[in-house]
Amino acid sequence: MPRSSAPDRLRKAIDGGRSGDKVPFSDPAAAPLGTDDEAAGTPLPPSESAAVLAEVNGDTAARSAPAVSNEDRGRIPTRRIWTWWHWAFVAVGFAALAVLAAVATPL
Repeated sequence: MPRSSAPDRLRKAIDGGRSGDKVPFSDPAAAPLGTDDEAAGTPLPPSESAAVLAEVNGDTAARSAPAVSNEDRGRIPTRRIWTWWHWAFVAVGFAALAVLAAVATPL
């Protein structure tokens, strides 16, 4: 099996959460990592991509951090839900006041 390019390996390492920048989850990009460099005619030098890949694969905070469980993925924190309900209630209140003002205005 042919070995994937350095940007592909780097993207897989980042998507796997080994860089410490994000939770392990695939991130489908409109322009995959390295596409801009190749389109500009200046692909990432193999030595530079290997150095970045070695840094990502090394001991990082992501390896020592507790893993995110499947139960915690995709959950919206309770405070955020309360905030959305609060602003929805305020918007409905303003809409009701606008309707009342329109109905109560004499012609």
